[in-house]
This record gives sequence, structure tokens and C-alpha cells, in this order.
Amino acid sequence: MDAVGSVVLTAVENRQMAKGDQFGYFQFGGSDIILLFQNKVDLDVNIDGDYRLVGSPAARCASAINR
Repeated sequence: MDAVGSVVLTAVENRQMAKGDQFGYFQFGGSDIILLFQNKVDLDVNIDGDYRLVGSPAARCASAINR
């Protein structure tokens, strides 16, 4: 997976362009995080919308031992 950080447009307004001419480019960067959980797990997701520091939980699952 690639994360597009931004799109930089290089085309100039009112300038004729030919098919295939570059009119911009992507700048890759940023961070994507994917969380995968087992089906039917007791899940509590933190959706407060604030930034998280490294190591802080984004979600908690109940232990299978506690069920």
C-alpha cells in the first residue's frame, strides 16, 4: 500500500498540453496504519478523533480467557 501525501500540479493555466504531458505528480509520505482483528472478537475501538502517541492503544479486545 502506498500513501499519497500530496499532489503537486505543474500545469500552467491557459497553456496547451498534448496527450501524455505531465501535469503534476504525487509526493508519497505520511503513515497508514491497518488494524486487523479476528472475526467475532469483543472489540472496543477508540474513536475520539484525536492524535495518538506511539504505543498508545487504538483498540482493545477482550481476552478469550475472560469469556
